[in-house]
Amino acid sequence: MRRALAIAIVLVGSIGCGRGGGRPPLAAGGPVAPGVAVAPVALTQAEAEAALLASPAWRVDATIRATGQFTADLEATAIVAVGNRARLRARGTFLGQPAAIDWVSDGTVTSTGGAAPPATGEAIAIGIARMGLLHNLVRAMNGAGPDHAEGGAAAWVEVVGPRPLAADRVAFGLRVDGEDAADVELTLAAPGPVMTARRITVRFPGGEMTVEETYRFTLAYTPAADDFAAPPPP
Repeated sequence: MRRALAIAIVLVGSIGCGRGGGRPPLAAGGPVAPGVAVAPVALTQAEAEAALLASPAWRVDATIRATGQFTADLEATAIVAVGNRARLRARGTFLGQPAAIDWVSDGTVTSTGGAAPPATGEAIAIGIARMGLLHNLVRAMNGAGPDHAEGGAAAWVEVVGPRPLAADRVAFGLRVDGEDAADVELTLAAPGPVMTARRITVRFPGGEMTVEETYRFTLAYTPAADDFAAPPPP
């Protein structure tokens, strides 16, 4: 419960299934005979995560809703490119108050004045693939960069007990710092595959928090000239 409450306070977004092997073959023992139905190949979070990590530049536009003891209503964008360049941006409300988030790394320095961490892109990719986007947005709102941007994100947040619900949907548990924290459902789509939606439920002594995120990914994104420019002063 202690870990769940800690995650609720910083509002972990959500998580996908853990790393795994490639897709299983469509059939064993040779070609499939004409007219024989073949079960659809299940999409996996591991493939979606790998696609993000392999992409030289990607973008996601997201809608985020959190209900329960902690609330959020945000429209957000994340852009990541090679060379530790990244941007996290969102507008809406958080805990019932107006929120405007704009964190940038140009590959050398960040908008908060520190040096760009060496694993910035990896941390954001693993973060959204396993935990969702809200967690790192809240960190940015509080003046911090992506969680574990110095390295080690993959060991810090883990997926446990992944199980398919349908060809495009999986369920799993979330473990953070070695402690069980939440339950998640993730929806994916081909090609890519890419994540399209997720729902996480975090339970703690006073009740529950539910976070829903929907995504529109561009895996082969061409960054604009100002994507990683420092935001204007407030």
